[in-house]
Order: sequence, then structure tokens, then C-alpha cells
Amino acid sequence: MASSVVAEISPVLLLLKSNISFNALIIEEPEAHLHPRLQVEMAKLIVLLVNNDIPIWITTHSDTILQHINNMIKLHNNKEKESLFEEYGYDGFSTIDTERVNMYQFSCKESGITEIAPLESTKYGFVVPTFNNALESITEEIVAFQEEITCAALPSKLKAELY
Repeated sequence: MASSVVAEISPVLLLLKSNISFNALIIEEPEAHLHPRLQVEMAKLIVLLVNNDIPIWITTHSDTILQHINNMIKLHNNKEKESLFEEYGYDGFSTIDTERVNMYQFSCKESGITEIAPLESTKYGFVVPTFNNALESITEEIVAFQEEITCAALPSKLKAELY
């Protein structure tokens, strides 16, 4: 009877509010049924829990969740982070050090065997080739299929920069 959002998030909230002792929290597809804005909120929760020394393992197909984690790594390493904290409403506990995160890519080889490889970590976050390649391809189609770009179609910030 509950919405998908409530059904997906409630078990996590109930576990965290309980007195149950656990060694790690494993969440499969934490983005399931969540609007991209709520996926960011879920990513914020994941970062917060990791920063509270709660080990979390997630599987995800969400570029939104991965991008938020990468953004928090970038913010953690940013020389101007104090002013960015104020501007975007974050604090030092919202960010995360790459030392606290590991990411892996599962790839099916021609032999049918699944290979698990660690993803490269930089001060800007993790490089996720399968996501990056897919998003690049989608963006290329958007540009190719756009018949014309009118001023009305541009975001107001970009219009201000053009004029």
C-alpha cells in the first residue's frame, strides 16, 4: 500500500533507528524507484553513514549517486571548500575522502566469466568508463538530433553569458 519510495527507504531507516548490531549495511540498487533529486539525498545519506564509520556496500546503476559521491570527493579536496560549504549548504562531514571509498566494475567477458576490476580513484573521484561512455553517446545523439538551438531553449544562466 506504500509508495515505492517509502517501500525502498523504510527498511534502511528502521535498521538505523533500531538497536540491532550489524557489521555492514548492504544495499542493492539504493536508487530504485527514486527521482534523481532523491537519489542525491540517498547518496548524501550513504556518505554520512560512511563518515560515521558504518561500512556500506552498494550496487548501483545510478550515475546520479556516483556523481554525488564524486562531487563530495572533489569538494573534500577543493581549496575553496569553506566558501563552497556556505554556498551549497554542505559541511566537512558531507564530504568524503577517496581513502574511505572503493569502487569496482563488474564486466562480462566474451568467455562468459565476470571480471571484477577496481575503478581508478583520483582527487576528482572515480572514473567509471561504462557510465561515461554511455552518457557521452547519449549527449552526442542529443546534439546530432537537435535541429536548431534557439535562445528560448537555452538556460537563463547561459543566455546571460552569451549576451
